[in-house]
Amino acid sequence: MNVQPFCPECGSARLVGTVACPTCGRSLEPVDESLEPAGAPASGRTEPANADALVRKFWRGLGIGAFIALVVPISYLVLARLVEAGIVSSDQVQTLVHPLDSILFPWGVLLGPIGVVVAGRSAGIRGAFGWFVLMVVAVPVLTSLWLGSVMAFGSATGNPF
Repeated sequence: MNVQPFCPECGSARLVGTVACPTCGRSLEPVDESLEPAGAPASGRTEPANADALVRKFWRGLGIGAFIALVVPISYLVLARLVEAGIVSSDQVQTLVHPLDSILFPWGVLLGPIGVVVAGRSAGIRGAFGWFVLMVVAVPVLTSLWLGSVMAFGSATGNPF
């Protein structure tokens, strides 16, 4: 019987009486005796001790990536709502429309993909197919939000495209 103490796929320790790797799910031959390293849990679960820290890191990275990707469209929406509510005068913003567009457009083109990549890395996306799917989903959503915010800003200031 060719029994290996570790899973050949992911390298995690084999547990007594298991027919599948607890980490990757690969089917393995059953083990009669304990092949676990000293101090390993016999519960069948091999979660890292700092699972809460990993979850916090995941959500923090996802939030930071979303903030980076959406900072420019949200700034357009906030400015449009301020003009519509009368908090900022339309005449004051009218002189800033073209300089603001020339400043925010390049930053938005740069920060959008950077934010998507930061969010994708924190979400644990690996491989070309995963990144392709993320871009197929994220780019249209980000573009539609960008166009909607620019249209709201343009209609609030009286400057359509």
